[in-house]
Amino acid sequence: MAAEPYKVTLSKEGDFDGLTPMTFERASFTVEGQKIFSRSIEGPAGLIGSDFFGLLAATSPKVVGISGSTWNPMSVARVLTSSAGEPFRQEVQLTPEMTHLVLFPGDKLAVLTSGEDRPIVHIVVNDLSESEHVSMALNRDLGPHATRFRLILDANTAFSPGLNGPDQFPAFAWEPTSNIMVARIQTSGRIPARHFCRYPKHQGCFASVRVAGGNAPGASEIYLIEGQRSGAALFQGNLPDMEWSKVLYLSHDDKIAFATQIPAGGVPEVVIDIELVRVEPGDRLRGRYARGL
Repeated sequence: MAAEPYKVTLSKEGDFDGLTPMTFERASFTVEGQKIFSRSIEGPAGLIGSDFFGLLAATSPKVVGISGSTWNPMSVARVLTSSAGEPFRQEVQLTPEMTHLVLFPGDKLAVLTSGEDRPIVHIVVNDLSESEHVSMALNRDLGPHATRFRLILDANTAFSPGLNGPDQFPAFAWEPTSNIMVARIQTSGRIPARHFCRYPKHQGCFASVRVAGGNAPGASEIYLIEGQRSGAALFQGNLPDMEWSKVLYLSHDDKIAFATQIPAGGVPEVVIDIELVRVEPGDRLRGRYARGL
């Protein structure tokens, strides 16, 4: 009969940083029934060693189930091959839905949360040799999660693409009530796709854009900029207010920019929503091949 996995619950004051090693051992946990461990953490923390607090051998491959306490799209778990944060073998969003990862001998598990006052992380871990747990984990698809970003330009001015200007990096913050990453800005311009598509560097995003407040029926524009020479092209123009754009593809080193009119109706805001989902390179190319593109 397969051994039962260990269940570990970590709660923390402030965010997990994804880099600071958690060096405490199993003796510092509260234990229930020999297999259920819990601990509250103060101070920097974010990196779990390959022995999982001394519960398992560092040299064994493992299956790890992990879940978080919110749907914040910027909170993630990463399988690290080193302690430097890069490269990482796999990254998944840290949500209340349990997701399973495979760790090779020596791998570490990084936990990175964003804007959560008291994040809680639940971990179920077992050696890979335990066939019942492995079968359940490896047969389960990760499933992509759509992420919504919102830019609010509230200076009673229009978005300007700034195609030859400097890159912009809006300070997004997660709003838990709407499950949207929101940034209020006073200047606009081109934004690197990596600021939205925070996935491994070989992955891009499908995205759609909606403008509100850009003067109905609207003449808003979406531009794509490539990363090497900053060559720009109009992706879609004459986009009316409150209509979603066509779906565009953002590669990992692309940039995106917007042009709108001055806000209408006496409200000094123009709002741009960007909804996106991760794209595996093979999935996109297979789809294009099937359509002869």
